Amino acid sequence: MTYETALELTGYFASILILISLLMSSAVKLRILNAVGAVVFTVYGILIKSYPTAFLNGVSVIVDIYYIVKLLRSGNHFSARQVYAGEVGLDEFIRVYRNDIAHHFPSYDFQMNDTDLIFFVYADANPVGILIGTQTENRGIRVKLDYSTPRFRDCSVGNFLYGELAGSGITELVCAGGTADHETYLKRVGFRKEGSTFVKKLN
Repeated sequence: MTYETALELTGYFASILILISLLMSSAVKLRILNAVGAVVFTVYGILIKSYPTAFLNGVSVIVDIYYIVKLLRSGNHFSARQVYAGEVGLDEFIRVYRNDIAHHFPSYDFQMNDTDLIFFVYADANPVGILIGTQTENRGIRVKLDYSTPRFRDCSVGNFLYGELAGSGITELVCAGGTADHETYLKRVGFRKEGSTFVKKLN
């Protein structure tokens, strides 16, 4: 492989990384992958002596790092609140994200009643996640829906809410699983498969 070919492939590689980053639903993943692509582009610009390209992408790396840090710290602004079936904000949230919820939780029937435990997670006062379930005999929750909006689909919402639930005396979460993506998420946040269900001990 010639030096010129290697340079060209480096440019293509950087372009592919940035393109893939734009397809990420998670803001954190988008910024991280975009930053990696910008680093490669910066090196590429220096190697081909295109210093404006190197400068622009170098600045992009700094901007991406700033927003990555900001996003990772956003957990400090999370809050959680228990809500009840029929509340206006709840109905609106379900309406807005209904198609995405149905895609990721095809078995969820969108039926809520007065016995359901429903928790909203907010980021800077904006609802970004919801957990719906029923209480078990040992102060656990049998989860029917555990959903985060696309921007916050990086485990931060779940980890925050599970900590809040543990502090309120909830002992465990039991979930039936579902799509491959959702089961991967459950494993990432500490659920263990027990038979046909996934269980996360909180206390």
